[in-house]
Amino acid sequence: MQFEDRSDGQYRIYAGTMEMCKGRGFLAAVVVHRTGEGQPQEVYRDMGLSCSYPWSSSTQALIHALADGAHAVRAEQLRDASRHAWRASLAATAPAPPT
Repeated sequence: MQFEDRSDGQYRIYAGTMEMCKGRGFLAAVVVHRTGEGQPQEVYRDMGLSCSYPWSSSTQALIHALADGAHAVRAEQLRDASRHAWRASLAATAPAPPT
């Protein structure tokens, strides 16, 4: 088994590998948490990366898991930016309250 975790802005990526039975290769898994405000919140989890494709080395599997976690962080950042832009456009186009 091999584990690694790293920070990426307000996100924390946890990646790990495990050897398959009978030495058939290594499996990879990744979990991403948002660590900004309050309690850490899980935003992504994949326990069978690449449909449980067996990697020939633990290092290859770990690199793949970390890259997948980084991709999930980028996707989450884009979703956050989209949500903020949508809310800002609603506020800008909202009718003024009656006086």
